[in-house]
Amino acid sequence: MPVVKRPEPKKPQSSRAASYAVPIGEGFTTSSTKKPQSIGIIIGDGGSGKTTFVTRYCPGPIAFFNFDGRSSQAIDEARELRGEGIIQECPITFPFDSLFLSKERAMTTTKPVIMDFLKKLRTACVAAEQGLINLIAFDTGTELNDLFWIHARGDLETTKLEGERGGSKFIINRQWNTIYQMVKASGAHFIVIGRPKQKWVDNAPVKDSYIPYLPQVCDDLTDWTGRIAANVVPATRKTPAEVSFEIKISKAGPNITQLGRVYTSREWEDEGGPFAFISAQMYTKVRDKKVWMP
Repeated sequence: MPVVKRPEPKKPQSSRAASYAVPIGEGFTTSSTKKPQSIGIIIGDGGSGKTTFVTRYCPGPIAFFNFDGRSSQAIDEARELRGEGIIQECPITFPFDSLFLSKERAMTTTKPVIMDFLKKLRTACVAAEQGLINLIAFDTGTELNDLFWIHARGDLETTKLEGERGGSKFIINRQWNTIYQMVKASGAHFIVIGRPKQKWVDNAPVKDSYIPYLPQVCDDLTDWTGRIAANVVPATRKTPAEVSFEIKISKAGPNITQLGRVYTSREWEDEGGPFAFISAQMYTKVRDKKVWMP
């Protein structure tokens, strides 16, 4: 009796699953298409343009977590230029009183602030999944890390941790790892603004080399890191003063050939701004360049 091979019935599959992965059996999947994400750290001295990098040149709407408290002018300017809804600001008040409390009391005082932040971050991630938020930014991640530090240890001392207090570093790293995984899963672009600190090798500073004033785990979880700086050409009798910006890439995970490159404002001025220019250099396989545009 001949065997008649019947076609297997097609299994129902949601449009979301179909667009993100193709099953290959036994629970494994291979990536198909995924919304492009640019995940970076921007560091720089005060007044170097770190906040403006986000508010004016990153694609919106932007969920802007303000830990610094000095971002008001940049936010107002961005809203005037790009529309009121471009920045969804979330101020997080740093509990300065905790610095004058006992360690046990300081740890207790900072807990509700962190819980409120994480709750609001989750709201932003859900909004990103729904297409209502395009980018999440922290200004600055350095202040957020101080908050984690006080909650874990009760102070901001930088002495070497030993014993039970040595577990504080592990706890802080876990908190940062959770944050990065939340944002990555949401599909939103992610920018952490940080302060710079000089890089040291063999107990000596490396000239003109700076890294984020953040835990190493942040740099590990980030695709790219750049230090922004402003250069001022003094005015002359015939020409006014001219300000130009540059960003030096100190980490280039998606495209290692860009490591050490210095991008200038003249390069990115016709390319959609610094965020779009950097992202285009890093994620070279992304065909739709509009995803990086402000």
